[in-house]
Amino acid sequence: MPIARIARLLAPASVRAAAAASTSSATTSTRSVSSLTTAMSALRVQASAPKVQQQQRVFSLIAGSATRPTTAATSASTCQHKHTPGNTHVVGHGRRQQVRGMKVHSSVKKRCEHCKVVRRKGGKRHNGYMYIVCSANPRHKQRQG
Repeated sequence: MPIARIARLLAPASVRAAAAASTSSATTSTRSVSSLTTAMSALRVQASAPKVQQQQRVFSLIAGSATRPTTAATSASTCQHKHTPGNTHVVGHGRRQQVRGMKVHSSVKKRCEHCKVVRRKGGKRHNGYMYIVCSANPRHKQRQG
């Protein structure tokens, strides 16, 4: 495709209409070249304005990220190992079983025959808690609080 045709296609509609209205081919070619240069300069001016705004946006984003703490610099997708929460472990086919943590109730009760009542001493601030510990089902773990 010739460069002149590409330039005509890139020119605004008003410039193309003015070029089509002229009758002589010599004046048309000079008009189209001059109108092409003005159209190209107009496109350059229009294209340069958004770049300035984009640069300002990029600089503002960089400045904003520089002031934030960077505790998690690497994401889980970039790490080589698999992330699993510390309080769970994988059991069977994709099922997770809770290992730590227990329900806190004002009154605790045994939920099955495997549940045991345990009294553990507290520190200096309180007398201790009553716990329910179950060897069969870890969901039965409770603390009276």
